[in-house]
Amino acid sequence: MWLNLFGKEVESVFALKGDDENSITYALGWSLSQSSALLAALGKDLFGRQIEFDDAHVYLQRSSRDRGFTDVEIFSPSKPHIIIEAKRNWELPGTAQLKKYASRIGKKTGRGGLIVSLSAASREYATDKLPNKLDGIRVEHRSWSDLSKTISDARDETRRRLKA
Repeated sequence: MWLNLFGKEVESVFALKGDDENSITYALGWSLSQSSALLAALGKDLFGRQIEFDDAHVYLQRSSRDRGFTDVEIFSPSKPHIIIEAKRNWELPGTAQLKKYASRIGKKTGRGGLIVSLSAASREYATDKLPNKLDGIRVEHRSWSDLSKTISDARDETRRRLKA
């Protein structure tokens, strides 16, 4: 089966609105803003422990003077600050781009933080190409497939809560 829109094959749901990097990022940001279970599952994946982001704000395309635009920012006054830089295909962000974001997280808050590279590239591929830390801020990579598992975990947790 396949879907055709205006004479062009639709290869993913993102093509319904657009198949560019921003459309994918907007869909992710919207999903994170709508699902506390998804935010918690992402926190568990990234930090290895359950984190409830009940007071979080999700920002898309947030800018800062001379710091560029972040794709997705998850900010909470009491939880770790997460900046996600999403790319299409196997692309990875450059160190110069990620370094702009490290100062946004800062070390002075005591909440900690993390910069996440997100693309189709595997963690193994990205490990050799991305820094582990920038200005004391940890850098992690997740693939869109990894994110799919995190979404599945969140869905399963939501179902468990509904049954209880």
